[in-house]
Amino acid sequence: NVLQNLPDGKYFTVMMFNNEVKDENIFSETLVELNAQSRKEAFSFVDKWNPESSTNLFTPLEKALSYEDIEAIFLITDGFPSEGITDHDELVSKVMELNNNNVKINTIGTFTLIGGEGTSIYENEEKGKKLLRDLAEQNGGVFVMREK
Repeated sequence: NVLQNLPDGKYFTVMMFNNEVKDENIFSETLVELNAQSRKEAFSFVDKWNPESSTNLFTPLEKALSYEDIEAIFLITDGFPSEGITDHDELVSKVMELNNNNVKINTIGTFTLIGGEGTSIYENEEKGKKLLRDLAEQNGGVFVMREK
């Protein structure tokens, strides 16, 4: 829905991630102008994605923040980092340090995760909501939850 609702003429890319960001999981290394053709290609790119493994939130945010002239990030995740920087406060702090250009970081919670050993899904979801809310609020963005 995020890509569908962006107006033509905006510049974008899509970055898929698990525990790392691989070149083949980036729609374009440079920002692409959004139009009917690039939107169709981006949807096709996203449809091929097969999530696996664990989640590292810092690395894709670091990569996204390295793009020149970026205005906003839309981070779609369960908000439960299991690799890289996993501490809530440290992650929010490090992202704020990197965000020199005041890029708006909007977060979209999916919360389709399965609870880890000894951790209920509800507990993970609440932690994820807090992290995503804090990331968005501290970086001028908005937190929303995907409809289940």
